[in-house]
Amino acid sequence: QHTTVEAKQLNELVVAKTKEIDKAVSDNVGESALTALKSEKDELRHAELAAIEWRPLWIKPAAFALGVLVLFYLLFWDRVRTQV
Repeated sequence: QHTTVEAKQLNELVVAKTKEIDKAVSDNVGESALTALKSEKDELRHAELAAIEWRPLWIKPAAFALGVLVLFYLLFWDRVRTQV
């Protein structure tokens, strides 16, 4: 629901890059080429995460938690004052 079309497309690129890395490992390519592929994958993954709509994703559970907090406060409020 909060994953945008862009994030889904970037995820497909991340999966493809992972397969490319696996093939490169099995083909014993050079370490520098492998490092470059991993760096490209990291950049794609970062872009994928940046494309997700995080604010609405976290607002819903935060609002629910706030509602539960208010409910607990109202239901379990000790109205009796104790003498010290």
